[in-house]
Amino acid sequence: MTAITLNRTPSPPTPERCSNCGEECSESLRLCQVCSFDLGAPNVRAAHRLIQTEEVAKRFRIARESSQSRGVSREFDALADAVERESHVIIAVPAFAARAFFQDRRTLYQGYEALVGSGVRTPAPQDFDAERHAVSGKLFGHYAKNIRYGVLSLNNYSLKNYGPVHIQLKDIAVKNRVSFLFENSYLLFRQLDVRANMPFPFGYKCSWLNKKELVASKLEPNLLSGSSKTEWGNSLVNNGKTRDEDRCIEAHIYDSFNVDAVQNVEFTDDGTSRHDKLDIKIIKELWSPRKASGWKP
Repeated sequence: MTAITLNRTPSPPTPERCSNCGEECSESLRLCQVCSFDLGAPNVRAAHRLIQTEEVAKRFRIARESSQSRGVSREFDALADAVERESHVIIAVPAFAARAFFQDRRTLYQGYEALVGSGVRTPAPQDFDAERHAVSGKLFGHYAKNIRYGVLSLNNYSLKNYGPVHIQLKDIAVKNRVSFLFENSYLLFRQLDVRANMPFPFGYKCSWLNKKELVASKLEPNLLSGSSKTEWGNSLVNNGKTRDEDRCIEAHIYDSFNVDAVQNVEFTDDGTSRHDKLDIKIIKELWSPRKASGWKP
């Protein structure tokens, strides 16, 4: 397989301009500070930068050439097609948190930074909290507090180390505000040796529009002749014994959502504690009428 050289070259700063009023606007804000026009989620706009999409496309071309030389081009093309048509964003949630989320449609799903920032929960131990803010700050800057995390999945399951309740979000609810990262962000930062004073390399982020290119280029080295969606799904969301060993395409969703954004719910088990068992039982009772009726908000 042809090696890929990391492109860390900072691209010349091109002022972003509002398509409504024409004034220069911040790449980190969703609304134009002049006319309040919705510019779109800043994480998605970052993934749409030309240098970013070109590097992802380059990675995809190299992977496809490798699949041809290894005799698995048919599997490679089928994988890319499956990702484009059948992959969805899934979040894994502890049972107690999922129960609260499903019980009241006024409840909004929040991420770690938002929960800590609002005083709803205490920070994680200092070393973990510091690394989390360093990674999210490098990826998103000030709007890290607006990001909710999930994974891109082909089998409706996320990473079980984050909870037994796996919630599939409707494509329409996320496709215009989700971006994807090549790997679990903590692992990727360590693998690429990303430091505070260096640019994050291009070619590791994508949007909904080119997700198949990022996934296919990542999974190609391990594609086997005759493999199918089942094997690809297990490789795409690869559960480790601990979170440090988990592998995935990480999903970054801009801003919160409520239960109306849910398409489906799966469970990795029925709970290990009495409280978890009760919470999961209640979640199933809350979800069953919606699922049975083909509920749409």
